[in-house]
Amino acid sequence: IYWVLLWLVVGNALLGIGETAVNQQLIPPTNADGTPFIDAQFRPWALFGHPLNNALITGTGMIVAYPTIRNPLLRLTLPLLLLISLLAFGGRVAFVASLAALLLLVVGEFGRDVSRRRFTPTRGIFVLLLLLAVPLAVFGVFSATGLGDRILDNLVWDNSAEVRLQVFRLIDFLSTNELLFGVSATKLAYLSSRIGREGIIIENFWLVMLARMGVLLFLLFTVAFFVFLSRLWRDAAGAARLALVYFVLIASTNNSLSSKNVALSLIVALMIGAGAVLRAPPRRRALPVRSAPDLARLRARQLRSAVRPAGPVQIDR
Repeated sequence: IYWVLLWLVVGNALLGIGETAVNQQLIPPTNADGTPFIDAQFRPWALFGHPLNNALITGTGMIVAYPTIRNPLLRLTLPLLLLISLLAFGGRVAFVASLAALLLLVVGEFGRDVSRRRFTPTRGIFVLLLLLAVPLAVFGVFSATGLGDRILDNLVWDNSAEVRLQVFRLIDFLSTNELLFGVSATKLAYLSSRIGREGIIIENFWLVMLARMGVLLFLLFTVAFFVFLSRLWRDAAGAARLALVYFVLIASTNNSLSSKNVALSLIVALMIGAGAVLRAPPRRRALPVRSAPDLARLRARQLRSAVRPAGPVQIDR
């Protein structure tokens, strides 16, 4: 199941790149009332919905999958493909954090190989390619195809980044009763429309959960959520822990976890599956399967050799 889910993430990444190339979404997005969703700048929605949700799943999946892939060619090409798809989805924080996480994984693996005296020239060439060729290839695609124009145009600060600070004004519009016990989705949409001149979409799942649940239930949710994360942390190691930190960090910059999508369940399944793959013993070559007649002949030869006389018996006089 782990490999099926991983290749689903890879297929989704390819679909996102394809949608960007043809400037057409396979599944056109709609608003809650069924009307077409109009984005200010085209971005692919692929299979997992909003582009930032796709970026969250893709980046976390790349970090989780990296240590489970043994084939050197796949280890080189898969991160490259997923990084290119992050350019297409337009998640700036996810793209930069994914590059940093990949660098940490490669450097950490290099350090372990050196300390355990398992470093070879082949491994050295692979590390060099991963550290140099992948970023160069990503930025080559970046400049040659126009993928990631949104990231390039707004790499440091833009209106979207400004809005992420403005969303905290939502608390000023909540009454004491609403702050304690929460508001409906309709009221939240109305309050969001009052922030700024033209209204905003709240890209902060913590704030959305606080507004919907109220302080009392939000505290209970937060405790339960971190207990759940701590259990995943205890059962994980290495790259999986890095993926968990990455997931919480990127999820906190958008509203993926406050909407109905598969992000959390898919990432948890990938983390559990990756742990099972890494703990599994190496495969051994299977013994040839013998047919019933072959087994019968083999048994007969064993019986004949067992009853065969050992030779003349010598008697001591």
